[in-house]
Amino acid sequence: MINFWDDELVAGSERQFEVYVINDHHTRWTGAVSFGIARDGEETVLQQSSNCSVDALGRQILSFALTVPDQTGEYQFIAELVTADGDEIRSLRDFKIRSAR
Repeated sequence: MINFWDDELVAGSERQFEVYVINDHHTRWTGAVSFGIARDGEETVLQQSSNCSVDALGRQILSFALTVPDQTGEYQFIAELVTADGDEIRSLRDFKIRSAR
């Protein structure tokens, strides 16, 4: 789950973003978590990944440091992981980037 609830970000600003990885299974999960920004729901403009391991029925909080793109417009955060069964789990958040005024 992406822990971000704002509607807008300022172009070119630097921010830390938290992603909560929750394991609701009775076995440990280990894998990569990716976090990125897509423009207009299509083009990925930034992406990072981090390895993660979560105990059974536990959670980890990952932090990603990103510089917000300079171009204004409609964007979406995408956090994604692949389960042990091969299923993709995604968390999405829509937001706008505005100029620094």
